[in-house]
Amino acid sequence: MKKKPSEEKSPVAFWEEFLKVMNLKRRKMENVNCLNKEDWNRMIDFMVYGVIRMEKAFREPLARVKLKL
Repeated sequence: MKKKPSEEKSPVAFWEEFLKVMNLKRRKMENVNCLNKEDWNRMIDFMVYGVIRMEKAFREPLARVKLKL
């Protein structure tokens, strides 16, 4: 489903939201030690969430670049 131009977020608004969400997630990662096996699940959850957000964020911009190539 294609968004109307009025519904699309500006790049600045998108990155502000992205950074706000990542800052919230980063706070949850405090006091985590990669050498402590008990913390690994928290680290994995954090990374999966970040990768999914990045994939969603870059899908449309990369598609537009691909069309221009």
